[in-house]
Amino acid sequence: MITNKKFKILIVEDDRTLRNDLNEMISLYFSCFAASNVDGALRILSDEKIDLVLSDILMPGKSGLDLVKIIKHNASYNEIPILLLSALDSDEHIKKGYEVGAIDYITKPFRISQLLDKIRALLTYKFDLLHNPVNTVLNKNKEFLDRSVGNDFTEKLDKLISERYASSELNIHEISDKLNVSLSTLQRQCKKIKHTTINKLITEYRLQMAEMMVLKSNLSISEISFCTGFCSIQYFSKCFKTKYGKSPTDYKKRISLNG
Repeated sequence: MITNKKFKILIVEDDRTLRNDLNEMISLYFSCFAASNVDGALRILSDEKIDLVLSDILMPGKSGLDLVKIIKHNASYNEIPILLLSALDSDEHIKKGYEVGAIDYITKPFRISQLLDKIRALLTYKFDLLHNPVNTVLNKNKEFLDRSVGNDFTEKLDKLISERYASSELNIHEISDKLNVSLSTLQRQCKKIKHTTINKLITEYRLQMAEMMVLKSNLSISEISFCTGFCSIQYFSKCFKTKYGKSPTDYKKRISLNG
């Protein structure tokens, strides 16, 4: 697992006690910067090369959702992943967090170990993508999804899955809402164009991304399971074995021996 001071984490939290506690714990493993509001966070983003942002939602002035929107619309740092931390735990609030561009949403109270696991997994994946030749596998996934170029429905569906596959919350209901079509129309169109169901399409894409991570990254199997949106490592391993004939661990060993 990555625990590297070269990685910079920005904590945006108006509660001084929680901000200090997070700063103290996370700084044991990574370089930390802290801000009590969005304006302070933006000043740090302009001065430092931040690798990951942790942000509360409810803050004086601009909210954490506003911060996500600002980051995602700024070409200088729109690729920075953002984890939202909030006591707002309704499905609607969580959905809104994902819609504006957060990579994950953690409800308060949370265990610091849970947060650190998510941080390590995201940073490890980001690091490995930057340092491993994975373009051929990524192109393979693009070809898998992009079977009907020029079809507006297909392009929107493909884009949504490729952007949201890492979230375990991605499902037919979210896709139906975002594409503004009924569940029956969505299923019918997917079956007609992709020759499969929505759930199978999502799972297939997740598995292809998981195979790429097994082959090209140093992530653990549990981290790969998390990074590809599977709800549990047991279910991930079962799906992986069904598709590739071996468990993720055995698959990696076989490739290593043959390589």
